Amino acid sequence: MRLFRYVLFVLLGVNQAQVVDVLTKVKTFRDSGLALLDGLAEELKSKNEEALSEKTKKFREDWLSVLGVHKGLTGLAKDFTMNYFGREAYHSVNGPLVDAIKGASAALGRNPDAAAFQQALKKVCFEGKRIFQAGGSLHEMLSDLLELLDDKQVKKALPAALRGSQLIDALNYFAGPREEAHQEEL
Repeated sequence: MRLFRYVLFVLLGVNQAQVVDVLTKVKTFRDSGLALLDGLAEELKSKNEEALSEKTKKFREDWLSVLGVHKGLTGLAKDFTMNYFGREAYHSVNGPLVDAIKGASAALGRNPDAAAFQQALKKVCFEGKRIFQAGGSLHEMLSDLLELLDDKQVKKALPAALRGSQLIDALNYFAGPREEAHQEEL
């Protein structure tokens, strides 16, 4: 198995350390997403919002599972790598999406603001749906997330679910390097 991975990395021109870094960030995103959605489902359940709690759990199971062809992290990764990664058509229009992800990360800064975070996530959904093709995993996941975020009870339950969230680390990674850091390198 190690030989297979090594050959795959060589053929793809990918440094094994880079792959480990990406996988570590994806794991951080998954773990923090699971914790956030579990907390949200519990908070909704405690407020007698059983149907919405189950809907939150379904979103968690559908989109943060490791296995899947169309859904789950593998479905999302497949959609991104097969249809968008490295393509000029995506990279030339993804600026607003990257900015929206940075906004969501900023809302989780030192003093997390649940209302600002919810609005920023909705913007991520809108910007992503503008770019990602309908019928694809990314578009479908963003549609499902937007449906959850539009619920007033989610807005009320989100502050409790965000307490102690590590999601900011993953959002910072997916938003890319800070502009100042990039300017310093030049």
